[in-house]
Amino acid sequence: MNESDPHIENNLLNSLKAFLGSHFLLNVINSIQSDIIIKDHKSGFDAIQLFNRVYKLAIRSSNQQYTDLNTELEFLESYAALEHMRFPKHRIKIHTDSSLDPNIEIPSFVVQSLLESVWLSGLERDKNTDLSITVQDNKILFSFSGPTGTFKIHPKVEAKTRLALDRLAMMNEDTELDNSIIQGDDTYLKVLLKPCS
Repeated sequence: MNESDPHIENNLLNSLKAFLGSHFLLNVINSIQSDIIIKDHKSGFDAIQLFNRVYKLAIRSSNQQYTDLNTELEFLESYAALEHMRFPKHRIKIHTDSSLDPNIEIPSFVVQSLLESVWLSGLERDKNTDLSITVQDNKILFSFSGPTGTFKIHPKVEAKTRLALDRLAMMNEDTELDNSIIQGDDTYLKVLLKPCS
C-alpha cells in the first residue's frame, strides 16, 4: 500500500478523531465520575485503568494504517470490559481461533468501530454480542452475532463506522486488498480482512 496516499492518511486521522470524540469514551468518563461520586472507588479505579489502556492503544494505532492482531485483540477486549462495567447484565464475548498468528497485521480502526455498532444494536434488543475471529481463504474472518436481522449501522456511531468502511474501500482501491463486508446469513455481520503482507 502507498502509505503516503493523502486520502487514506486523512481517513485514518478522522478515524482517530471520531474515536476520541465518540459517545463510548464520553460515556465511560461519565461512568467513572458516577463511581467516584457514589464512592465505588474500586470500580472507578478499574475503569480508569481500562480507559487508559484503550486510549493508549488507540493513539498507537493512529500512527499506522495497520495494527497487529494481538494489539487489536487487546483493544477489543479492553473495550468489551469497559462496556461490561457500564452494562453488567450484557457482555461482549470474543472467541479466537488458536491457529491465528498474533503478529499478522490488519487495517486499524475498523473492527472496533464495527463491533461498537453491533454492540449498540444488540444492547437495544437486550442481546449479548459475540465476535468470532477465524482464518478463511488466507484472510481473517470476523463474525459478529447478537442482534437479529440485517446489519445496520447504529446511529450513535454512524460517522465513525462509515469512516471505517470508507477506509476499507479506499485501501481496496489502492492495493487490491479485497477486504469485504458480508451481510447476514448465519450471523449478523461478517468481515473478511486480508492481512498486510
